[in-house]
Amino acid sequence: MNDIGDVKMRNIYEQVKTYAEQLQNRTEELSRILSESPKGNLEAVNRHDKVFFAIRWTEDGKRNIKYIKKEQANLAAKYARKYFSKKLLPKLLRNLKAAEYFLKIHSKTDEYDIAEKITPEILDFCSDLYISRVQLINDWKNSKGPDTPTIGAQPSVTTINGELVRSKSEAIIANALYSHNIVYQYERPLYFESRYYTIFPDFTVFNPDLGAEIYWEHFGMMDDPDYSRRTVEKISDYAKNDIIIGKNFICTFEDEEHPLSSANVEQIIKGFLENTLKTK
Repeated sequence: MNDIGDVKMRNIYEQVKTYAEQLQNRTEELSRILSESPKGNLEAVNRHDKVFFAIRWTEDGKRNIKYIKKEQANLAAKYARKYFSKKLLPKLLRNLKAAEYFLKIHSKTDEYDIAEKITPEILDFCSDLYISRVQLINDWKNSKGPDTPTIGAQPSVTTINGELVRSKSEAIIANALYSHNIVYQYERPLYFESRYYTIFPDFTVFNPDLGAEIYWEHFGMMDDPDYSRRTVEKISDYAKNDIIIGKNFICTFEDEEHPLSSANVEQIIKGFLENTLKTK
């Protein structure tokens, strides 16, 4: 196994766990809709090529029907939501049960855990069966592809790692990432297929356990109206490509009166980034 993409399967547990949490929330929502719905079931009755909505229910062994008038659209909507929820809920509950069973029996031990407990001399013969974290990180760094010219002034601010970045604020972020031993690349090219162009996120953080990336953009001139407008457009472009703030996207902002501080960056790294990188 030597494809970085394969690493995503190593933590399928985390993916199923997220799916189960989403299912739990969805089934609770549908259950609430059903509990709050009026009695009876919605039916669409076709008469003379016209569709009418009617409510049918059984009471004291007797079947009843009541037609909904056009001005009762809100009532029809409640019954329609009840009908949809009643159809969907059993299927989601079945999927939830399957996901919970998987989480119960799945072993979170992967080849990393096993490799760490094997004598290095023995492990040397098994290099084709797993990728070490070091090799995985090196492969990610080498998969950057050919350098693409970026627009703007050349980086001129030096970080504690000897890396060149474009501003003092970016140096604060780079220094903090380096100090926390977080794997990242500066201005790693990112191609947006939906927009057919390449951008250069300030920082791309790599999660070796999931084979996933987290992007960090710093916007440093928010008191400039044109810059602020372009910032909103850029964040929107990220969102259209499933890169969402709070999920796999970090944004920091500053203006002349509110500069970025090391404390701000430390709070983000400890409060969000390090927790996101924890997969076990």
